[in-house]
Amino acid sequence: MDHEHPHIISAEKPRWFKSPLGSDRLRRPSEAPPHRHDDDAFKISELRDCNNDDEGCYDGYPPFQRYEEPTLLEILYDLFFAANYNVFAQNQSVTNHSRFKAYVGYFSLLWGTWFVVTLYDVRYVTDSIFERVARAVQLGVLVGFTVVAPNFNPEDQNQSTMMTMSLILCTSRVCLAIEYAHTLIQIFKYKRARRPLYLQIAINVISAAVYLGITFRFQKQNSRVYVTWYIFTGGEAILTLVLSNFWRTLSFTRTHLMKRLSLLTVMILGEGIQTVAQNIATIVKTPDAWNPYTVGVITAATATIYCVFLVYFDWMRHLQLPALRQQLWTSLHYPFHLALVLFMQGFTQLILWGKAFNVFEHITGDWLFDTSDPSPGAIANVTSGELAAALVNKTSEIFTLYPPKYPEVRGVVNASIANISAIPDALWPALAEFQRTRNESSLSSEMVDAFATFGEQLVVVISAMANSVFTSFNIDLATELKAKHPNDTSPIKSSENQVILTDKTTSRSRLVFAYTYVACGCTLILLVMMALISRMSPLGRLPRLRFVACALAGIGIGLTALLFFAPDKADSFLAGPWPIPTVLFGWFLATLLVHIRGSRSRSAISTLHNIFGLFRPRRRNPVPDLAPRDTDADSQQVAFRFWAPTRENTGLSAAATVSNAEGNARDRRLSLRAVSPTAAPHSEPPSPRSKDPEQKFLEVDASNQV
Repeated sequence: MDHEHPHIISAEKPRWFKSPLGSDRLRRPSEAPPHRHDDDAFKISELRDCNNDDEGCYDGYPPFQRYEEPTLLEILYDLFFAANYNVFAQNQSVTNHSRFKAYVGYFSLLWGTWFVVTLYDVRYVTDSIFERVARAVQLGVLVGFTVVAPNFNPEDQNQSTMMTMSLILCTSRVCLAIEYAHTLIQIFKYKRARRPLYLQIAINVISAAVYLGITFRFQKQNSRVYVTWYIFTGGEAILTLVLSNFWRTLSFTRTHLMKRLSLLTVMILGEGIQTVAQNIATIVKTPDAWNPYTVGVITAATATIYCVFLVYFDWMRHLQLPALRQQLWTSLHYPFHLALVLFMQGFTQLILWGKAFNVFEHITGDWLFDTSDPSPGAIANVTSGELAAALVNKTSEIFTLYPPKYPEVRGVVNASIANISAIPDALWPALAEFQRTRNESSLSSEMVDAFATFGEQLVVVISAMANSVFTSFNIDLATELKAKHPNDTSPIKSSENQVILTDKTTSRSRLVFAYTYVACGCTLILLVMMALISRMSPLGRLPRLRFVACALAGIGIGLTALLFFAPDKADSFLAGPWPIPTVLFGWFLATLLVHIRGSRSRSAISTLHNIFGLFRPRRRNPVPDLAPRDTDADSQQVAFRFWAPTRENTGLSAAATVSNAEGNARDRRLSLRAVSPTAAPHSEPPSPRSKDPEQKFLEVDASNQV
């Protein structure tokens, strides 16, 4: 049996240099198309071909080769960016105002460097040995970003870190200038393409010189010269986009720039999924991990990220846009990616915060006193030794399930329990008497001091247990506290540190909640803006309502962060099961609105109106008709709007049935204005269809004859 052998194409070996042109041959004047003055269609098609940079264009511009999908070198570069961002997110977090500025600054430099390299790739990238070497240099730049990530803080500058960052930016721009120069050499025979590339090379050379010059401005004291990084990084990107509007050689038309940005969005969402998976692994390691709360929170978190993915790509209907729309859509991706990164980082942290609060409330609920007997006599029969023994048993149980990370925690708890056992037993009958009579004179000053001691030591014990639970979920702020007091190891200070650490942890959870909700709202609002820019069709009533509803949902989620200024309410909200599902509800609403189509919704509204019309009472005409009127005419007319008239349900002849069906077809296309009770009746000219049914039937029958 004969088999068709497949045509095997061997991979082309990379050359040292490769031209970015689709056709690497300059056309001679003799190869120009014939000059035709009498054919306007030919002129229009020729102009269209030139605007599209096709190979058949004879306007003197180089025909660059365009790619529909990102190349492997570009995808590898995007993966390095995603890995770099993940490393920075793990080493740096938003803890205060200065750390927030450092986070935004680092991400801006990283994203700006990726963006200017991407602007080169989508236009001129080739697979040659030269490009591979240049890409190795750019990957080394991203590795350098990883090196400076742990110590990057412009408010508290490390000299070597700041100098290294400046040299990294300089190296990246020098490499870009060389790559643009290589492109210039390849297309140098096209005179019209020289000047724009000269300008592009000059932009990168000037930026590299500035970055190199400010490297030596960083001394031991802090310097504000780092602001130059942000100015020139943003200026490079803006000038590159602006220049593309004046020279076709620098144009982004028919490039895969939008796909590169969408690919980076997918990678950021993928990093969020990876962090969720890591948090799940952390939760599973703890005792009694799986309960309805855990399942619900993890499901809501995963569904939220999936909804973000659906909304982004469902609103991205066009992979090619006009130049101005494309540049606006591209520029909005910087604030969008920044908001998305902050949203993903805080959102995944809320999973661990919520689980830690849930566990702590579960294990510490009603364990000190027997709440089944709230009478004062129950407290009067308690002794200090019994309370100390109960505390020893409970703390041992909790420390067995959630062992403390630092050994001094057990010593602090044992010392506090010993202080509680030393409280006089006379305190508890006096406390019971005060609870019964509410008479402050029943408590002496010694009893008040003893009760104050009991409250202070109990707070220390509870704080130590809470910190032990938090560290089991990788929520550890003790390193920040020890960095401020490295040599203070006194027992009193250790007890105070446990309380301070608990307060610091709860305040950090409120901060994470606040910036997560603000970033979530900004992400949804920016998605609405990008959808409006990329929409090529006119806005109807339903799309306007959709965009307004999604924008209001984003504003509502962002305003929820105002609970940050009410700590008690914020703590109650975070301790409950709603921080993650609240975000899911907003994104799920946006997903539903995106998938509602106008034609189906109008059809559904018309169908519901026709169904309810069957049960609507007939209107009485205030002017009595002179002619007799069929009492069933109104209900029959409403019924025919929903069920098309046929011979079986009307009993009419074939010609009359055809005529009535055609006449009622317009009635079934109802609009909200037509059926509104306030709509004014309007007269219509007589339709040509209102002729004799038998004559119409004969005409139809005659027209079907051959």
